[in-house]
Amino acid sequence: REKNNLALEGKKLRTLASRLTASEIKLDPLKKTFFTGSEKSTVKASRVKAIRISFSLNANNLAAKGTKDIFVKVTGPEGITLAKPGQGGIVELLDGTSTKYSLITSVEYEAETKQVPAIIWQPSGKLTEGKYTVELFTEGYLLGSAAIDLR
Repeated sequence: REKNNLALEGKKLRTLASRLTASEIKLDPLKKTFFTGSEKSTVKASRVKAIRISFSLNANNLAAKGTKDIFVKVTGPEGITLAKPGQGGIVELLDGTSTKYSLITSVEYEAETKQVPAIIWQPSGKLTEGKYTVELFTEGYLLGSAAIDLR
């Protein structure tokens, strides 16, 4: 019995050790300039047309190599998950709960630090003033999060 308990505990510890983590999570709210059509940063909520999300996946020799689905959850000031129609869904978490997500992207992971190509999230309408939070999930757990205040 003790051997089985130790085996289960060892499996749990290996699972925890093989989890990926994200670092350098940056949120860049973008507006389009009228004349050139180029993108520039802004903190004015009414002008934001998209949010560029960039981050790195940290090296982990215990993590399995291969394609990883990254679920991106954008939460508005009201605490509601924001998603365009036809995007988003629900992701099941390891703790038995579930959460909504705004969009999904796939990344090829090779057990080394990797800068993930920027993800562009476009809101379905105008944004309001307040704090916006972006959370990144994979394989049922939270990779990391970042927040930005828009005026």
